[in-house]
Amino acid sequence: MNTPTTTDVRITTTRRPGAGDVSLALDTFEPTHLRATATMVLLHGGGQSRAQWREVATSLAEKGVRVLTLDQRGHGESDWSPSGSYDLTDSVADLALLLDDLAADLVGPVVLVGHSHGGKVALTTAGRRPAGLVGLVIIDAVPDMVPDWESNAFFRRTADGFADLEEAAREMSGLVGRPMTPAGLARGLNQEADGRWTWPWDTAIVDAVADGLERDTELMYAQARRTQVPSLLLRTEESRFLDDRNVTAFCDALPQLDVRTLPGTQHHRPWVRPDLVVEHLLAFLDLIRRPAATATALGDVGAVGPLFEPFRLGELELGSRIVMAPMTRNACPGGVPGADVVDYYARRVAAGVGLVISEGIYVPHASAGTYPDVPEMAAPGAVAAWRAVTDRVHAEGGRILAQLWHVGGVRRAGRPPVPEAPVVSPSGIDLRGRRVGEPLTTVEIDEIVAAYAAAAASAMEAGFDGVEIHAGHGYLIDEFQWSGTNLRQDRFGGDLRARSTLGALVTAAVRDAIGPAAPLSYRFSQWKLTDYEATNAADPDELAVWLEPIVAAGASVLHPSTRRCWTPAFAGSERTLAGWTRHLTGLPVIAVGSVGVTAPFRSEREVVAPAVPLSRVVDLVTSGEADLVAVGRALISDAQWAAKVRDGRPEAIRWYRKEHEAELG
Repeated sequence: MNTPTTTDVRITTTRRPGAGDVSLALDTFEPTHLRATATMVLLHGGGQSRAQWREVATSLAEKGVRVLTLDQRGHGESDWSPSGSYDLTDSVADLALLLDDLAADLVGPVVLVGHSHGGKVALTTAGRRPAGLVGLVIIDAVPDMVPDWESNAFFRRTADGFADLEEAAREMSGLVGRPMTPAGLARGLNQEADGRWTWPWDTAIVDAVADGLERDTELMYAQARRTQVPSLLLRTEESRFLDDRNVTAFCDALPQLDVRTLPGTQHHRPWVRPDLVVEHLLAFLDLIRRPAATATALGDVGAVGPLFEPFRLGELELGSRIVMAPMTRNACPGGVPGADVVDYYARRVAAGVGLVISEGIYVPHASAGTYPDVPEMAAPGAVAAWRAVTDRVHAEGGRILAQLWHVGGVRRAGRPPVPEAPVVSPSGIDLRGRRVGEPLTTVEIDEIVAAYAAAAASAMEAGFDGVEIHAGHGYLIDEFQWSGTNLRQDRFGGDLRARSTLGALVTAAVRDAIGPAAPLSYRFSQWKLTDYEATNAADPDELAVWLEPIVAAGASVLHPSTRRCWTPAFAGSERTLAGWTRHLTGLPVIAVGSVGVTAPFRSEREVVAPAVPLSRVVDLVTSGEADLVAVGRALISDAQWAAKVRDGRPEAIRWYRKEHEAELG
């Protein structure tokens, strides 16, 4: 089968190192006519079906879905290979690393799709609850047969052998319940000296395979019970082994499982109807990313007045306490914002946003970036271009801070804006502990601190009212702060206070660059891109130790980034992270996390359920836990969100959907 060609899809093939000496083929299908709103990772169980799955992937990409197809052939030719080379644990480990990379690359929501053995790998991996996973699709994937030398004709017949490949294809098609081809069997069978084609089974091999499948099945179902995302089981119409008993077992293990049958398909050959496969996958994707669509999701908006009261931030007068959160939009080709970016920010300020924090702007350091079309403070023409943005924001009555950003070990080699630049991090490892380079030297650290200072000075020249340092989410400064990535033994590593050293040095350098009066915000987080449960501080005392050097260095605003701004930060207290930050430091605090939307994070599923009422957010302000409230995704979808909330018109709000991120409205 030929893969269809289209100008709407860019197809690239790479190889990824896998467990041991395994090398895995990865095909990427990228929409070129519109921005991808989701990523599907499709695992297929053998090389014979690769071309057919490429057709499915191309059709999905034409509909705006980024698709990565991973050939599981590197782990063995089939579940029944005498070599036993299909190792579920290795397969899961390889897939988990791929998902880590996707989470680090901010690709948005990910759906795992697995056929045959790939379905077992996808299901087992989903139970590990990887970051960004929003859905799971399993296609004809269960242990098909119980290996039993005495009773299973498949093993006896293949051990006896066949006169030629045509006979093998004919007889094995009847044994396994799906068409087999001579060419395909030539890769799996061995030709003996007498010319017969055999699979060299013996009782020891069958027993070993049976034991392995039993272990795999036990692991698969144990992980299935931990899976918390919506799931879909697609079974072929003529599936001989995916019977009602196995389907019932799946349903018992996966409470959110939906089961569908693909008419006109044969066992293990769903791709003979690629149109049906694509139809089901698109419908599933639409279902799981559907947000709440009623005005009641905000609860009572009649008591939102405190959010729209003026606030004095240092020497700045803000018209409201609504802050536009920093959000990477990948809309600055060449690192320079254009007229569309000017309008994008101005529209939100005109509708009631009091303070804008810009999208992250790379500092002038070769290794600062990894994502395309992100603004760079030192790009030619950048200062003048940002001056156009700040002038418009000021003309609309708002204020704006420039967020300065260095991605650190999250960077991938060869990525923009300087492809040849190395990946840098505190100890030469990334968020998963993988070696990505050499530990930064003290001279290199000094250069990075100077880059922040230079970027801050340029920001003030561009008319920004102040600066925010991005020190969260597992990027460079946070990598120094977190014990999981900072293994240093010098003054930048060790205990919690020592790990704050880089953050304090950057803060002091930026303070010197912008002067004593301009607001200097410090954004930090407990969670990381690849680990939502990670922590830098285990309790309020540790939080105080963490923040004291930052405040002493000159931070005047603190911006604790959380996934849900209303949840308690530590055991034994209902106080939020914003509340503890305010209590411990006395500085103005910006609370942020899922305001006005129904999912806790941009890469997680939009659930069809009410959002937390805005009254909970208002309570943070009226109780003194926070001074300002940052709104992110809601403002992507509706530039008028603040005005509609202020004026009591929630029914007019355009609710956030992931695909809105492809717009700059």
